[in-house]
Amino acid sequence: MNEINRFSDEELVAYLDGEYQFCSAERIAYAIKSDPNLAKRLALLETDTVIIREAFDQLIRPDAIKALDIGNATNNVKQI
Repeated sequence: MNEINRFSDEELVAYLDGEYQFCSAERIAYAIKSDPNLAKRLALLETDTVIIREAFDQLIRPDAIKALDIGNATNNVKQI
């Protein structure tokens, strides 16, 4: 069986996040060393994870929340 198909994206992202209760870290680490395609796939998932994490970090910054001015947005909603 090809190593690239052995692990789901969810397992690989859990591995990247250090959530080892959801994946077999030893199996994945061994597979990465022996399968360059799996290593590439993991690298792509890691890039996606970093981009998503950075985007959410921007959303939860206090100055970003203040810039959204959510309190005023609800006051401007017309009642139907």
